[in-house]
Amino acid sequence: MNMNKSSLTLSYQMPEVDCLQPIIEVSHLSIDLHDQNVNIAILKDINFTLLSGKSLGLVGESGAGKSILLKSLVQQLPKYFKQSNGKVALLGQAIDTFEQNYLGREVTFIPQDPMTALNPKLTVRRHLQEQLELTNIPHHDFSRLIASILQEVNLSLEILDQLPTQLSGGMCQRVMIALAFITRPKLVICDEVTTALDHENCQKVVQLIQKMQHMHQTSIIFVTHDLPLAAEICHDIIVLYAGEVIEHAAAETLFTQPSHPYTEALLRARPQFKREWQMLHPLSGHMPSPLDLLDIAGCRFYDRCPYHKETICSNHAIKLKNLAHDHNPHLSRCVVDIELTQKNEVSSSTLAENDVFTQLGTATPFFIVENLHKSYYYKKWFRQIKQEVLHDISFSIVPGEFVGIIGESGSGKSTLAKVLMGLENFDRGQIRLNQQLLHNKQQGWSTIIQSLQMIFQNNYHALNPTYTVKEILTQNMEYRLHLYKDRDRIAKELLQAVDLSENLLDRYPQQLSGGQRQRINIGRALCNAPQLLIADEIVSGLDVSVQAKILNLLLELRHQYKIALLLISHDLNVVNYLCSKVIVMQKGHIVEQGPTKTVFFNPQHPYTRSLVQQFNADNMRYQEA
Repeated sequence: MNMNKSSLTLSYQMPEVDCLQPIIEVSHLSIDLHDQNVNIAILKDINFTLLSGKSLGLVGESGAGKSILLKSLVQQLPKYFKQSNGKVALLGQAIDTFEQNYLGREVTFIPQDPMTALNPKLTVRRHLQEQLELTNIPHHDFSRLIASILQEVNLSLEILDQLPTQLSGGMCQRVMIALAFITRPKLVICDEVTTALDHENCQKVVQLIQKMQHMHQTSIIFVTHDLPLAAEICHDIIVLYAGEVIEHAAAETLFTQPSHPYTEALLRARPQFKREWQMLHPLSGHMPSPLDLLDIAGCRFYDRCPYHKETICSNHAIKLKNLAHDHNPHLSRCVVDIELTQKNEVSSSTLAENDVFTQLGTATPFFIVENLHKSYYYKKWFRQIKQEVLHDISFSIVPGEFVGIIGESGSGKSTLAKVLMGLENFDRGQIRLNQQLLHNKQQGWSTIIQSLQMIFQNNYHALNPTYTVKEILTQNMEYRLHLYKDRDRIAKELLQAVDLSENLLDRYPQQLSGGQRQRINIGRALCNAPQLLIADEIVSGLDVSVQAKILNLLLELRHQYKIALLLISHDLNVVNYLCSKVIVMQKGHIVEQGPTKTVFFNPQHPYTRSLVQQFNADNMRYQEA
């Protein structure tokens, strides 16, 4: 069958768009929240224009207003939210004049979690058909268009009659990309699509989206908390803070010459892939809540800004000003005229590198893994197939040591963590904890491994929504009744250990921010005074400033309690910052292990060299920011 583009578009031709035509124009947009007879300006005076085929990065912490802005672009504001000023235009026409079906095919979304976005009861074919039904395309062309879009996203026609639950996460991601582009929309909104992906898969997803954008000449809004990623793939970037645009410039300009203290702080809070170690400087304080905005007359970043001028910044609204001297605008909402470049500053509270990476070589290992093997079995036809997922795994950890495990998805990292925690059996090998040999389904295993605690990646799902913070923190004490009377005291001590207020004790997980939930997750793990924390991607998906606070918190806990950490991560920057030793896994094998700086900056195994070179190449142009 001939699948060339012309044969697929004879019966349906979308209107051609001039390459310089504005697709989305947002002018003086303000969105208010009506709460108890009070109007709160959630979004305030938002302005931008996105041209055909261009990419716009939308960057900001949780609570900045990104989601409300996106919903306003498609006329789907939640209850109690109302547009109080300004306008949004699609192809020069007011957005509120379009029907939802038209918007549904011209403005599409690629969500963060494809596994939950896809209907588990519908086949891939039916998903794609439903999207095409929003258009005027004749039904007899559906099959050809579906075949074409699957070819573009490198998927086989064999998956058409499969359900999302029968597909891998990567395949579901490509199905979502196909759904977003099949109607040839004018605008695709990518909402945190690379969150929790390892570096290799992140690059694959980004490259596929860029390929589809180029083929279809689609405009893209790329929503992310990762400023370097936005700088890599977008033409322009908007930095949003508490509902206001605080900086807007060309991607390279904004990344290399940030002019607003908030943008600079986001860059300084990100660990970098360098030999020399330098303490991160996370943002102090928190983004103002909607109710806090009622009391702010001046700059919304005032309380967290190290450069603020009290008489000017706190009492007067700050307007965007253009700092550029050419035709490319560089807008910044700041009155402080300072040169914002990252300098090698070390605060008085900074730990010395020798304090963080204490020489541990002569210490005796308390946790030893030797020649560990693990296999899964599955049936194919009438045969039982053995698939080895862990092969001859050996390593040791000494008290207070931070060890990182890296490797692409499917290398066996998470399976290893489950085996070490006793959640899955192993075939053969040895695990020793404090010289005691641990066996599969050993009687008293749960008591023995109290010295090991797991910190899960998804802090929302890991915390019982019906428990208060106090109950979650002291959950492990339910089996130690002699200490139960001290529950209140211990809960307060754990909150203090993870730098949270006692006011949170009676709150529930859904009332906390992502960063607060992750700290509670860590605090719960500390309840039994463990020797080793096993952490699986604990900072992926968090805002960069929150991420920096969590990383520094782990270092402080190590310094204070001599806790060891086994960190599973796809982010080499994080491993390089935290860990003194690193283990590299490929297809269930350890291919290299040793001191982090040695492995990362003088790798010996071809796989490690490839992993580091690819990661370093993508980070190269950001290191001098």
